[in-house]
Amino acid sequence: MALEKLGFLGLTLDDAANAAHARRIDSGPVPILVLPTDEERVIARATARLLS
Repeated sequence: MALEKLGFLGLTLDDAANAAHARRIDSGPVPILVLPTDEERVIARATARLLS
């Protein structure tokens, strides 16, 4: 959904690669890379640090 309106920048999503949870999910000239994150862990650690 985040890429739907960014085609004018040359971003073209490869739906098959996206569905396969690939690290690179583009099908055009501009690379689209998936970077795994763990936001919940970062938020929990920051909260614990603030509370201690």
